[in-house]
Amino acid sequence: MKKVISAVMALVIIFAFSGCSLFGEKTDISGKYTLNSVVSLGATEENSTDKVTVSYTITVSGSAEDIANVKKQEIVINEEYEKLLLEKGDETVENSDTEIVIEGSMIFDTSGKSKDEIGNMVFIQGVEITDNDGNKAVVNL
Repeated sequence: MKKVISAVMALVIIFAFSGCSLFGEKTDISGKYTLNSVVSLGATEENSTDKVTVSYTITVSGSAEDIANVKKQEIVINEEYEKLLLEKGDETVENSDTEIVIEGSMIFDTSGKSKDEIGNMVFIQGVEITDNDGNKAVVNL
């Protein structure tokens, strides 16, 4: 019986130590990147402000090493307007040594809002970047 208990305890200790090494600390990568953006709004349907097309070109810049280490980039929609998103258009991503250029468009439901209200809405918050090490950061516009 002592051998069984000793074996179980040894397995628990091994599992505990190996489990700890699997979950390393994440690194803050937000300071490694900068964003430049051009975001434009336009009526989706002629003579109506019920739907707005938001077109964007966002450039993520960083060192060649940091850009090469980016695994995924994703546009972050302002939480306040996520429920208004009707459709995501095609998105293109082009990488170079020191930057990633993301171009695309989205359609939002803006029915019941005035032109001034629509003009003051900030639909895109920034870009979430995930690197090859599993670190994530949202870089705001």
